Amino acid sequence: MQRTVSLKLVNPQVHELRQTMIYFRDACQYISNCIQQGASINRGRLQRRYYRGLREQFHLPSQMAQSVIRVVVGVYRSLRSTQKLKCIPTFRRPQVQFQYNRDWSFTKGLVSLRTVITRRRFRFITGGHQQQKYLDDTAWVCGGARLIERKGCFYLHITVEKETPPLKKSATPIGIDRGIRAFAVARVPEAAPLIIRGGSLISYREKMWRLRRRLQAKGTRSARRLLRHLRHREKRFVLDVCRCVAKMVLQYAQRSNQPILVFENLAGIRGRVRTRSKKNRRQLHSWPFLILKKAIFKKAEELGLPVTIVDPAYTSQRCPACGTISKRHRRRNNYRCQRCKYQNNADVVAATNIAWLWLNDVDRIEPGVPSTTQTYRVS
Repeated sequence: MQRTVSLKLVNPQVHELRQTMIYFRDACQYISNCIQQGASINRGRLQRRYYRGLREQFHLPSQMAQSVIRVVVGVYRSLRSTQKLKCIPTFRRPQVQFQYNRDWSFTKGLVSLRTVITRRRFRFITGGHQQQKYLDDTAWVCGGARLIERKGCFYLHITVEKETPPLKKSATPIGIDRGIRAFAVARVPEAAPLIIRGGSLISYREKMWRLRRRLQAKGTRSARRLLRHLRHREKRFVLDVCRCVAKMVLQYAQRSNQPILVFENLAGIRGRVRTRSKKNRRQLHSWPFLILKKAIFKKAEELGLPVTIVDPAYTSQRCPACGTISKRHRRRNNYRCQRCKYQNNADVVAATNIAWLWLNDVDRIEPGVPSTTQTYRVS
């Protein structure tokens, strides 16, 4: 498994680092243009053909010239694997990719970086959690690093790697339902659920949206300056909330014996759900379903807890007590079965059905791999 550690450089050589980042970006764009004109995506062929030109034209050191080819080839292969063949990648933001123990390393509590001029050592600042958990722990091995500039400060994003712990045995499913009013609902069948409301996140995102709209309509210099100051603030807040929610879900799951986290497949939800309200469409199309899922996946990976995905069909319409399916069972957040009169919160019912799907999957595959079952059986 991989994690990213952010180091803030203290008293950096601004002109030298900025020049290195610009040369690296221009070199990446040059190789990308060559590929668009018909050059092969094979890394070895690109290196034999353009390596010396990169060093002479962009004044790059040996390892940095190889990193340029490696980065561009990785981008094109990623687009090919996702079948986005019509996308033409452009490299606009100045940045540099470093290789550990070649053009960056740790030396006596300092970080050493190779620039286009010489090798420099910098003091750095990082969070106590990142320092203790990743940098001081010898189990984590340093890999590549990326240098970026943000608001006049330079940050080195280091990739650290560690062997993934083996998956534990799975016996108790934890159904996890993601939504908007109820941000996350986790439940073990026949146990008390964990309900995490999304009201505070909704109100904060609405507040930021109204503020951005007002500043964009005003259009003055001070309004644009404030917009730049607020940039990425909402993104950081949402990411922090998702991490806190993931921590709560994992603590709830660990109370059970041999838990396995069961998610519903929400791929394409924005196209399936129809809503007439413009406000609801804006909320749905920007809601952090995937961010929350990734945050839970990362924490589960560290703990060795298995994760699987099931088909979400009828999880909000099926009665957990008698198994009947009907749209009339649900009225907003309330669920009442028209046949057996079972009542509960609609999101709790969905989380319960998600867990039951895993329990009743007779063709269940290995944990960690998406399940395609649509079977259901009431115990």
